[in-house]
Amino acid sequence: MTQRIQTSLVGINSDYSSLNEVAYLFLCQLALVCSRLSASGDFSIILD
Repeated sequence: MTQRIQTSLVGINSDYSSLNEVAYLFLCQLALVCSRLSASGDFSIILD
């Protein structure tokens, strides 16, 4: 019983870390887009 709980926790952990990776990459892309927008002075997409 304890073993089963531990393995499921490990599964959740690995899923969580990969989710973190995806979220991190997404935030990096978002930061790039935002910096480009602010550089061009076009904030219409953000305000929309």
